Amino acid sequence: MSDTVFGAPIRLGVTGLARSGKTVFITSLIANLLSGAKLPQFVASAQDRIELAYLNPQPNDTIARFDYETHLAQLYAHPPTWPDNTKGISTLRLTLKLRPTGLLSGLRGAVEEHINIVDYPGEWLLDLGLMDKSYEEWSKDVLHRMANRSFGADYVNALPAKLPPSRRWCQSHGLICWRPLAQTSESSVALEKSMVGALGPLVHGACCGPSRHI
Repeated sequence: MSDTVFGAPIRLGVTGLARSGKTVFITSLIANLLSGAKLPQFVASAQDRIELAYLNPQPNDTIARFDYETHLAQLYAHPPTWPDNTKGISTLRLTLKLRPTGLLSGLRGAVEEHINIVDYPGEWLLDLGLMDKSYEEWSKDVLHRMANRSFGADYVNALPAKLPPSRRWCQSHGLICWRPLAQTSESSVALEKSMVGALGPLVHGACCGPSRHI
């Protein structure tokens, strides 16, 4: 932090894939700053310029508050438990009271710097590639990846070629062409389970799109 940014809140985004430690990192960072612990890689802390650190109400009430207190209690519990994984965006405002630097620092009092920490689910970043794609385009790409796998080429080639990619994709899941057969079979439950078991390694190994987009 430098004096040039004083007055403008800093927005610190923390993101990463599931179970990568986002929530634990944010909780640990806040706990260390609130307790006055020295953080060598944080210049203001290394220079002993932090006079006070405290939590402030978040500026945007439409975004969930990062539940710092609950997460900290989970880590301090006996036995400790990992916080729940991030399911949505949350934020927390941390305010630091800092001693200024520079030639006129002796004439100035401590300044407040607001840091808005945002916990962002990294899994959502995987969806960015879908924003400019139609469902047909996404289905075509997935079928292409399946066809390039040694255990998927024959299977994809056996699907009706005249159908649009989205219909072929549904058939590869057994959602259209096999379900009516299973419903009329005397052993419908067993048949559906056997198809799901057979398709599982192929579909889940080739598809990286989240289920809500299917």
